[in-house]
Amino acid sequence: MINIEQYLLKLPTGILSLVAVLLASFSPPLILVVIAVCLVFADITLGYIKQQAMNSLLKKHKKLAYKVEQLEKEKQTAEKLAQSIPQFGRKVFPL
Repeated sequence: MINIEQYLLKLPTGILSLVAVLLASFSPPLILVVIAVCLVFADITLGYIKQQAMNSLLKKHKKLAYKVEQLEKEKQTAEKLAQSIPQFGRKVFPL
């Protein structure tokens, strides 16, 4: 299942700033300059949101990696215990 953070990371950044530069480069009227500034601000905001999403995903990854490590340790302990049960049975109940 893909969550919103993964969708945010796929959004392209820099395109809004490119459009803003193109709008401002042709000696535009004041309204186009205002639109260009808004596009740059939106691009910066999108970059910040993407960075926060990346940080959140990295934290989740670290937590999951730690859980996997703990489960591996528990698995090894359970395997040792499972191997020792037949040996214990042979010592306690010799046939």
